[in-house]
Amino acid sequence: ARYRRSGNTAPYPDRGWCFCESSWAALVKDSRKLLDLGLDTGEKSRWAELQAQCRQRRRAPLPPDEFAAALESKGFTNGKCDRPLVADLYRAGFAER
Repeated sequence: ARYRRSGNTAPYPDRGWCFCESSWAALVKDSRKLLDLGLDTGEKSRWAELQAQCRQRRRAPLPPDEFAAALESKGFTNGKCDRPLVADLYRAGFAER
């Protein structure tokens, strides 16, 4: 069977769940472990070199109200249910940190 695309051609940062996952990670992940593998040129053969080439700075976590406002511009398959759910989950995670 031939693979068919889902039709979701939105850039990664514009996708609701992708935005949520990266925002949650900004709450807890060590910034030294954030890599953008899109920067990989395929020329590095050692892990340390790849890390140096692809390392990104972690952005500061968004306050919950700003996160909820940003969600309005993000695409979800089921935005009516997903937006309030992830906004509440983020608010709870933010309060724990």
